[in-house]
Formats: sequence, structure tokens, C-alpha cells
Amino acid sequence: MNTVVQKLPLAAIGASVLALSAALPSNAADFKILSVSGVTGGVVDGNPADYLEYQFANLQGTVTYSLDAKDLNPDPYQGRFKIKDFSFTITNPNYPSFLAEIDRGHETKAFIELSSYAIIITNARTRNTSLNNPTLSDISLFFTDTVGNPNKPPTQTPSGDSFVADPTKSFLKLFQSPNAGAAKLAVTDAEVVDPAAIPEPTTMAGLGVFGLGALLKRQSKKSAK
Repeated sequence: MNTVVQKLPLAAIGASVLALSAALPSNAADFKILSVSGVTGGVVDGNPADYLEYQFANLQGTVTYSLDAKDLNPDPYQGRFKIKDFSFTITNPNYPSFLAEIDRGHETKAFIELSSYAIIITNARTRNTSLNNPTLSDISLFFTDTVGNPNKPPTQTPSGDSFVADPTKSFLKLFQSPNAGAAKLAVTDAEVVDPAAIPEPTTMAGLGVFGLGALLKRQSKKSAK
């Protein structure tokens, strides 16, 4: 039941990032917000009949971390930085009424890891209208890009073509409880957008969708250098 899945419109990404920026503390310049979009595939571990709404679906969200975050990895060639906050939604055009919301819970752990760039989230709180109603999820998104000094929080984003569509590295894992009802889905595509590449709303209106898309591509190429 594979289908063409559309990513969130660029203007909507800009609006969500601006809304999150407004909710940050007054020293928000010390924080970086990333906009993340992805596409799930089928079940690679578990019953393919489970969690149908999550398969071949859109994954959209934001990740926030401090630019002063401490490196938690003692290895000088690798970095591990705590994600302050995150929020994801999953929708599926094959199930128009379906919506899943993923955010931080009491047992959640979330990090950005370097030298290769990875977003790793475990035991995230999951609320949904799924037939099987998972309550927890893990998200792993892996990119081959190195983005500067691995001992400092990244100021650049990985290029889109560096995403690793390998379900052992990039996946969405769903649980009905911590030890039961688990299924792992592949993530077949993902992109991380730097909000600095998203203009103010008045500028976006002037650019239009195609102009904004061209601007984001230029910014992505700059950050990849």
C-alpha cells in the first residue's frame, strides 16, 4: 500500500518554527530549533498488520537544543548533546482521520549525536488514534554528514542526501507498553531544516512556494560546505 507522501508545506514549517520560537525563554538566542520531516516505510520487525496507520506516513516535527549544551560523550571524536524539547506528528493520507502526537514523557531520553549526525529519541510519549494505540515510541534518524566539531553542539544541519535509509539506523519503533506490542518501521527519507533558512512570514509571502524552496536549497548547500 505504498503511496506518494507529501511533506509539510514550507510555509507551514516556517509558521511552526516561529510559534515555537515565541514560546522559548528570553535568552532564546542560546537555543537552536530544527525542523524535521520524514517518511516512514513498512514494518521491518514485528507484525506487518500492526500499526497500519503509521506505515508509509508523514513524520513532521521540531527539535530544540541549547547551543551551550554539555558534551556527554567522553570520546573526543564523538559528541552527545541533550535535546531540550521536541514534538512530532504523524499523519497518513491513506487514513485521513489518523493523527499521532509524539513528545517528551517522564522516561524519555533524547540526544543529538556526532560525529556522524544522528537524532536519537527513546521512550517518547505517544498519543494517537491508531487501532493498536501505542503509548511509547523511539525515533532514530541517521545522517552520514559530519557537521564541524563533534565536541560542541552542531550549528549546521546535515545535507538531505546524507540521510541513511537503513532500518538498523533510521527507524520508528512503537510500543503498546515498555515490554510488549513492539514493532519497528523503516524511515525511508528524512530532512533536517535550519530555521535560519526560513524567512519572516512577510518575506515568505513575497517569495511564494517555489522561491522559498529555492532559498532553502541554497541554504542547505551552504550548510553542507
